[in-house]
Amino acid sequence: MAPQTRYHHMEGLGHRRDEIKIDIIRYAQIYKSNNDLIEYDKVPVPKPAPDKVLINIKYTRVCHTDLHVRPPASLRQWEVINNE
Repeated sequence: MAPQTRYHHMEGLGHRRDEIKIDIIRYAQIYKSNNDLIEYDKVPVPKPAPDKVLINIKYTRVCHTDLHVRPPASLRQWEVINNE
């Protein structure tokens, strides 16, 4: 079964109007708590408010040194900051 999608209309330059397709569900890597492993699971894509934008990131990279920065969970307490 294909993932459900929603369609957004966006104004382009001049009078051009484009319609873009955005999946409602995406896969993400999720780190839930200090002692858990990083999970790869489905998450809902939020619908942006009228004064917000939703950016679809196609590609990203990780430097090999980023993998050495994170110490074991037992040595670090994580602080979660909610930006809402």
